[in-house]
Amino acid sequence: MAIFKHKGATLLLLPCLLLLGTAISAVPRLLYHLPVTPQEITRTTSSEQAKKSFIHYLYATDQLGVPFLIGSLVGYLLNRRPKMNLGGRCTQYFLWVGMVMLPLIAVAWNEHFSPLEGHFTHFNFISWLLLSKAMWSLGFGWVVYASATRRGCMNFF
Repeated sequence: MAIFKHKGATLLLLPCLLLLGTAISAVPRLLYHLPVTPQEITRTTSSEQAKKSFIHYLYATDQLGVPFLIGSLVGYLLNRRPKMNLGGRCTQYFLWVGMVMLPLIAVAWNEHFSPLEGHFTHFNFISWLLLSKAMWSLGFGWVVYASATRRGCMNFF
């Protein structure tokens, strides 16, 4: 495609697609008022609503836009920029720690949304819903990229 030959257009397109993918994750909640399963399973009013909620959040391919884009970006970097300068040893150490912490933060954040407790705000929950996939994808994407380009954590020792 011609757009990928123009670096500026591609650099503009990727963040727009990431934002669109993130926004699409909230569509079932904001437009259809479906509770997010399994975190809000106690808010379902019928088995039909629970089934729709599971389908929209766990099986719908539109929910996978952000992980797909981040995975594509990692694949592009592995193919085109394997020797990209990411700074010195200290910078790579901080990247390892920061990126590996992202999935852990998403898990800890998820623990606040116990279906039986329900001690969370709507904003906090929507924020987690929108950001958690990106946090997981960035964390594991970094591990794949760093390991494939010999920047693995074992190289620090």
